Amino acid sequence: MGIVRLIYVSKLAVGFGPNDVLKIVDVSEKNNRELGITGALCYGPRYFLQCLEGPRDAVNTLYNTIIRDERHTDVTLLYYADIEERVFDEWAMASVRANDVTKQIILRFGVGKQFDPYMFSAKQAVRFLSAVVEERRRFLESEKREIDTARQP
Repeated sequence: MGIVRLIYVSKLAVGFGPNDVLKIVDVSEKNNRELGITGALCYGPRYFLQCLEGPRDAVNTLYNTIIRDERHTDVTLLYYADIEERVFDEWAMASVRANDVTKQIILRFGVGKQFDPYMFSAKQAVRFLSAVVEERRRFLESEKREIDTARQP
């Protein structure tokens, strides 16, 4: 069975906030791992940008669940295609708050000064998420090195 990549954007529904997003991330990470889905999520106070990669049936089923989820509105499919390899193969669900993304990355993708994923083309969305996840990975590695160094006698 082939694997697919699906990218969508959505708005956070009125009445849902940061704690709800953290719950989504926690549950998604666990469920995605079980389903063989990898991906990345960048979220802001109002928007989600998510890439899902995995077996076609699992990704399709998950996306249908997302569309019906009352925590999202205006779910818009940006991209869907068969792929040869995953971009986010190390992450069951890499998640990054838009506020933690450097302004340089946001500006580099030419979609304004604020995070608004509805401005992205499919190609920009994948590149943006890749850059954001790489930045996050480097940050986590740096933080781990600092902790390891602090623990040394």
